[in-house]
Amino acid sequence: MMKLPGVGEYTIIILFVLFSFYARGIQAQNHNFVILEGKKETEIPFTRVNNLIVVPVRLENKLPLWFMLDTGVRTTILTDRLIGDMLHMNYVRKYALQGAGSLGQVEAMLAHGTSMLLPGVQIQGQSMLVLEEDYLELSNQLGMQVQGIMGHEIFRRFVVKINYSEGLISIIEPEAFKPERAFTRLDLEIEDTKPYIYCTIEGAAGERKQIVKLMIDTGASHALLLHQEESNEHFSLPEKTITGHLGRGLAGDVMGQIGRIQSFTLDDFSFENVLASFPEDSSYNVKELSHRGGTIGGDILSRFTVIFDYSARALYLKKNRNYNDPFIYSKTGLDIIAVGQDLKSFEVVEVRTDSPAGKAGVQAGDQLIRINGRKAKNLSLSRIITLFRRRNGKKIRLRIKRGDEEIKTSFILQDII
Repeated sequence: MMKLPGVGEYTIIILFVLFSFYARGIQAQNHNFVILEGKKETEIPFTRVNNLIVVPVRLENKLPLWFMLDTGVRTTILTDRLIGDMLHMNYVRKYALQGAGSLGQVEAMLAHGTSMLLPGVQIQGQSMLVLEEDYLELSNQLGMQVQGIMGHEIFRRFVVKINYSEGLISIIEPEAFKPERAFTRLDLEIEDTKPYIYCTIEGAAGERKQIVKLMIDTGASHALLLHQEESNEHFSLPEKTITGHLGRGLAGDVMGQIGRIQSFTLDDFSFENVLASFPEDSSYNVKELSHRGGTIGGDILSRFTVIFDYSARALYLKKNRNYNDPFIYSKTGLDIIAVGQDLKSFEVVEVRTDSPAGKAGVQAGDQLIRINGRKAKNLSLSRIITLFRRRNGKKIRLRIKRGDEEIKTSFILQDII
């Protein structure tokens, strides 16, 4: 199994961007979606990890699991076939899937007639893709148990309101939905099961602004991902960029560059000095997506309460308390994953060149033992990332294990880009 790029202060940049399945011929079943107790609306609490949305699910009304909510996913995915086998799921066909990453195609089984229970919502008669192997290792990436991804099937059936600041999703029957006046309505296009919107981007100061069509991807933690390749050049690279891992797609690592654009405008909402990822054509399979200029991810979406109304082709936005937060890239240069059965051990998988941690001698493969005197095993991966996002000039003291040796080192947090 490939070593995954881990979680840095700005990664999992494109963990799911482009879960674009080119497994042709998958036929949708007639799903039965019901809000329980005859209600027209229900709320689902979610866990937010690096701007990604994780919800509790009971699969086949038996096994409690955690699934990612991802607008970029056509068909619900179970990431580990061992779970499907244990539940005796009804496999009907094998598929080859194509997605972001350098590995090419990966294999999955299609299961029919599955059921899922979310808090307040019952789903029956569902098709589900079951990966032959846990290619993504989401639990290691996020530091919590995550076994699947769900997306389009619930967005097409209900109005979905995501309150990022409160950690709540509202599932609403379309006929019962009435938008509040505080929200701004934007036109939404749905193509090939995915939501798109038009935005304005200024790459550099004084550069001509461009109107561009972007996919809205709740399953990507980055702010923006912009296509920049010879076959379909939309954007020139910023003057200053960092090259390396952008994140993980279905088919492996995605490489590219990260920089800042001058401005990003979405109707009346405008942001400056926005971080953008520019994936390499070779690891992103971007030629399949030449009809769009890129994606909007969680680092922008999480600054709003967001309502998706696919039936009315509408997106509603309202600012939340995080709207004016700066766009932060790495202040350490470290990418980390959680390992071990309890996900309480933390391993460095990449160190950025000339970063604060790199200059302090931290190396890939090091295990974090203590951070500012606190035992790493008593922290979560999310908490470690929060510590690494503190103000510039803050000192970080590490005790790391390298082989049989324990090493002390320290560095000062500083923006890399």
